[in-house]
Amino acid sequence: MQLSTVIKKVFLAVFTATALLSTVPALAANDKPTVAKTVQFKKGESSATYKGRVKGYNYDSYYFTAKKGQVLNAVLDSNAHAEMVLFDRNDYVVGDSYVLPESGKYEVRVFQMRTFARRGTESPYTLKIEITDQANQPVAAGDSPQELNKVLYACRDNKVLEVVYLNTPNNSYAVINQMGEMVPMQSIAMASGANYQAINPDYAYKLYTKGNTADLVGANDSPILSDCRAD
Repeated sequence: MQLSTVIKKVFLAVFTATALLSTVPALAANDKPTVAKTVQFKKGESSATYKGRVKGYNYDSYYFTAKKGQVLNAVLDSNAHAEMVLFDRNDYVVGDSYVLPESGKYEVRVFQMRTFARRGTESPYTLKIEITDQANQPVAAGDSPQELNKVLYACRDNKVLEVVYLNTPNNSYAVINQMGEMVPMQSIAMASGANYQAINPDYAYKLYTKGNTADLVGANDSPILSDCRAD
């Protein structure tokens, strides 16, 4: 799996699965979509493709109705900064097939993260939505389970550190929320503990953990949040 794909999975898995990002996503700034479309398939087909663009804090919504047990495959292609999520579904991970847990109406949202939204960035995208019966869903080779876990640490000076850990068979990742930004991190080899550093080289964050304790440091290991402990 390419690193860029992993980063996107981490971002969107955290977005949908935890309350960590409740103040971060750009779509929280608007309560109505700029574009609202009902997904419709041509006769004999099980997928539909849409082109659009999102700018700033705007977001687009694509609604579809499906039955319990059917499988959603949604693919977003953007050479800019458009992202997507299956709104209000905590166990959905972008890029994975998703078995719909109940019959009813669903919403796919396309948006930009706050980092780009606040700059007024405009991102074109192509969205493909496919709904199939579970019996017809191919099993992808190499698919493997992932473990997602949110940990809340109480730190020195009554500060709080929120971390979401994503463990896969090949590597471990963490996402921290610092200064209103999501920072994805990947594990690094050290003598002891589980330790992480920011994937983006523009960030100097490192996270040192051992048992139920953690310390967040910046450049040259300067302390940011210290003596953090999880309940």
